[in-house]
Amino acid sequence: MTPEGLRHLDRLPAKVRLAVIGTILGSIAENRDRAGKLLRGELEGLYSAQRGEFRVTFEIDERAHVVLVHRAHHRRRVYRSR
Repeated sequence: MTPEGLRHLDRLPAKVRLAVIGTILGSIAENRDRAGKLLRGELEGLYSAQRGEFRVTFEIDERAHVVLVHRAHHRRRVYRSR
């Protein structure tokens, strides 16, 4: 996870945090094409996955087999510029 991704995850309510971690470790890790959608514009190259009203933005390094989480936030705020 990026430092920003960790900060966002730490700030989520405990129940939501567990659900988001489950999404990251479960559906994204197993099948990213079905778990998230490819973003465009300023966030091109990243994917987004939803869990209730929360979103996780992430990128995938195919060669290293790594999912790098950038942000985990409420849907109103996750896509805003940093």
